[in-house]
Amino acid sequence: MEGILDKKANILGVLKGVLVAVCISIVGVLLFAVVYKFVAMNGTTIKIVNQVIKVLSVLLGVNVALKGNKTKGAVKGLLIGVIYSIVAYAIFGLLSSTFTFNLSILYDAIFAGLVGLIAGVFLVNLKK
Repeated sequence: MEGILDKKANILGVLKGVLVAVCISIVGVLLFAVVYKFVAMNGTTIKIVNQVIKVLSVLLGVNVALKGNKTKGAVKGLLIGVIYSIVAYAIFGLLSSTFTFNLSILYDAIFAGLVGLIAGVFLVNLKK
C-alpha cells in the first residue's frame, strides 16, 4: 500500500510541477509581450528571453514538485521538463494559430528535459 501512495505522490508532484511551470511561462510571456510593445527588440533578444522564461519555468516547477518529497529528483525533473515543453508548445501554438510539427519541438523537449533533470539533481541535493 505504501508503494502505491509513493507512486501517487510522485505523479501528483510531477503534475503540480508541470502546472506551475506552464503558469509561470504564461505569465512570463504576457509580461514580456507588454515590454516588447514599448521597447524595440531584435529576434535574438526575443529568443534569449523566451529561453530564460522556459528555464525559470522548469526550475520553479521542479522546485515545487520536490517540496516535501525530495526523492527521484532527476526523474521528476526530466518528466516535468519534457511534459512542460509539450504542453506549453500546444498552448502557445493554439493561441497563436501556428500549431506546426517540426524538429524544434523535439529540441525544445530535449532542452527542457535536460534543464529539469539538472534542476532535479541539484535541488534534491541542496541542503536546507
